Amino acid sequence: MHQASHENILERCDELIYFVEHPPEYHQHTGGTKLFMLKACSILLSEMNLKEIKKAIGDIESGKHSVSSRLLSLLKGIYNAQQESFKVQDMLDSSELCKGFRVEQLYRLFIDEGDWKKYGLKMFCYEDEPGYAAAMLKAFRSVGDILGSGKLDIDKIKQIYRLATSDVLSSKSGNIISDELKEEETSCDLVNNNNYDRAENFTEKGLGEVREVASQNKYPEIGLRESQQLRVLHDHKNNRGFQLSNEFCQTFEAELQQIKESPNQGVEQESQKIACIAKVCRNIQFTHPFRDGNARTIGCILVNGLLMREGLSPSLINNANKFDAYSVDELVKVIRLGQSHFNALKNRF
Repeated sequence: MHQASHENILERCDELIYFVEHPPEYHQHTGGTKLFMLKACSILLSEMNLKEIKKAIGDIESGKHSVSSRLLSLLKGIYNAQQESFKVQDMLDSSELCKGFRVEQLYRLFIDEGDWKKYGLKMFCYEDEPGYAAAMLKAFRSVGDILGSGKLDIDKIKQIYRLATSDVLSSKSGNIISDELKEEETSCDLVNNNNYDRAENFTEKGLGEVREVASQNKYPEIGLRESQQLRVLHDHKNNRGFQLSNEFCQTFEAELQQIKESPNQGVEQESQKIACIAKVCRNIQFTHPFRDGNARTIGCILVNGLLMREGLSPSLINNANKFDAYSVDELVKVIRLGQSHFNALKNRF
């Protein structure tokens, strides 16, 4: 591709982004329109090779070429993801658990199954939040080092969170990382039908378990809403979300040690470990310790980091939001299915 071609790509992307951010009076954007246009930019930019993207970034930062800040963030995100993918492939190749798995397929680990084939973007499917792919690759590559020393605690989860959200521009505005600490009560929705823009993230059995844990810890308040939705009010005053998550971590390590010391071996012990991991990840995620990025931090990266720490195969979780309020037994099935998907892709490409 010649320089003129990639400059034309930048110009077209900048026009699309300007139209998204400054729609004409006659045009009423829908959320879907904005999302599609941002993904269209990712499709165009991903056609450029690394050398061209690096040159474009240099030209923009030197003032030679002027584009919107969001387009520059998109360029940097795609470039950093491509660079990070080389390091992740080395990690996969050196791991007995992951050997034979190609990094090109790793997008399945941090993108919901329902979006695996959308737009033909794969790794860059969620680049409407520029930097998403690069951050998730870096978090996955680093999670082994974070969890490999000492017991699981909230500080380790914060480290994973920072990597999974670092330099990620939210779909609205501002960096996600700036939203880590909260002083006030906030909320999120749990849904089990198709009348909401997120895939289902709770079951009746899971909700029963979550309510029991919530009641025992006086956190959070769960109230019924219309259309079979439930709103969870999260108490972040005095960092209660972090405190409770840390308590869950301590319980997890104690239960895991009991499993390792039990006479059970083989498949039975493996199942107990997976259930223990599913339980701690679900309990932490339903507290939503962070304003944004909980599912990617806990349901994508933490669960896989803990699986690998215990010598178990990674899992391509088909929807990380299920860790909001699925039952432990249901999540074990989700993890097991994801492990079979992961292993089926080894040496396939």
